[in-house]
Amino acid sequence: MIALVPMRGGSKSIPFKNIKEIAGKPLCWWSISALQESESIDKIYVSTDSEKIKETVKSFGFDKIVIVDRDEKNARDTSSTEDVLMEFAENNDFEDIMLVQVTSPLISKEDIEGGVKEYKNYDSVLSLVRQKRFIWEESSNGSVLPSNYNLSSRPRRQDFNGHLVENGAFYITSKKQLMKYGVRLSGKIGHYEMCEETYIEIDEPHDWNNVETMLIKSRKPSKDIKMLIMDCDGTLTNGKATYDNNGDITKEFSMRDGMGHKLMREAGIKQVIISGSLEELIQKRGDKLQLDHVILDSHDKVTDIKPILEKHNISWDNVAYIGDDINDYDIMKKCGFTACPNDALPKIKKIVDYICDRNGGDASVREFMDIILDNR
Repeated sequence: MIALVPMRGGSKSIPFKNIKEIAGKPLCWWSISALQESESIDKIYVSTDSEKIKETVKSFGFDKIVIVDRDEKNARDTSSTEDVLMEFAENNDFEDIMLVQVTSPLISKEDIEGGVKEYKNYDSVLSLVRQKRFIWEESSNGSVLPSNYNLSSRPRRQDFNGHLVENGAFYITSKKQLMKYGVRLSGKIGHYEMCEETYIEIDEPHDWNNVETMLIKSRKPSKDIKMLIMDCDGTLTNGKATYDNNGDITKEFSMRDGMGHKLMREAGIKQVIISGSLEELIQKRGDKLQLDHVILDSHDKVTDIKPILEKHNISWDNVAYIGDDINDYDIMKKCGFTACPNDALPKIKKIVDYICDRNGGDASVREFMDIILDNR
């Protein structure tokens, strides 16, 4: 099966919406990466009229992508998705096609494969979500009546079947059906039910922040994480320091993080603290936890970590990193899976894969470690 991803250069609500960065990636990256990961999709055709979109998509480096030009007449504000589908169908050979819309970035590999599996029994399939909401309709005289339940026996939400609504994530049909009827859905239509939060599509600016938060929370680490690197101040600690009468510094570390380090060690994951500080107590903490490396006085974390990765023959893709401040930015961009405490700098929150519910020093590192271990 092939996938078709239409992306028009013009957008009145959000300029260049399809490639605008959200949760650290261009909007279109999320759905295209899910298609790239899916074994059910052989090729991903991106239909666009924009050179800027073409360059962005090429930068992903995905080997399934084929970029096709979109006729100007099908790239207007008044053009329909069916226009794009028919243009593609008339100029390309295929049997079955999945139309995927990038305004639904919460789509996953599992959703794609679930839809393709469902398609085996139908002429067309679409993605839907179940909403347990009570629907009312307005009559001609202005009064309202419930349309999906009885007033005399209002169901409890847990006993209510609700109703199915389109979330716009994907549609599947065959070239035969498409050429015969000229629409994305025809014949015997089946559905694949996605989770309710995927109902949100990014069509207006107010949708953006809600979806961005969900995207960050939805990210999962690679099952092949081999090393965890941790910043110290503001991450393993709350970023505060206490000085006693002798001028000695004390800091607070979470005991729950300590148990997490033990579990990570038992899982065979290397652990490293890297800090710009020279304080001896950080070294002592690392020694007590039996960590593999403690790097102090680091002014270039990327450079200082490279020899450690080479020693253990570990690539950046297999590294998880958690930090909270601007000196973590460059190394975060290199690592395979990243996180920050909930009270991290906004710039750091913008690029990480996961934002912890807990603050620095309050077991946020343990929260991150649990996610890594749960996904092994």
